[in-house]
Amino acid sequence: MFTGIVQEVGEVVEVAPEANGARIVVQMPLLAPEVAMGDSVAVNGTCLTAVELGAERIAFEAMGETLAKTTTGALASGRRCVVGVAVVRTVAKRTPPMARMNLITAP
Repeated sequence: MFTGIVQEVGEVVEVAPEANGARIVVQMPLLAPEVAMGDSVAVNGTCLTAVELGAERIAFEAMGETLAKTTTGALASGRRCVVGVAVVRTVAKRTPPMARMNLITAP
């Protein structure tokens, strides 16, 4: 789940076509350290999954359908984009372990 709050303005550093879509690399130095492999990140409002992590960059793979039906298809190297991590990831990362257990087990 995403809040819609822009957490950082990133920059697309690479868009590489692939067989079924594209690999997109985004420079996002503030949020990159908080992202884990497989995390969902909203990039210009589209949920993408982190497939490679760097100190300041995250790589995503977008399927052809995603590129065709969202603003993701308009991303190009050098363009700015707004990014935000999923709420569950943000809350879990910033919550002490004992309180985190209550988040997961609460009805």
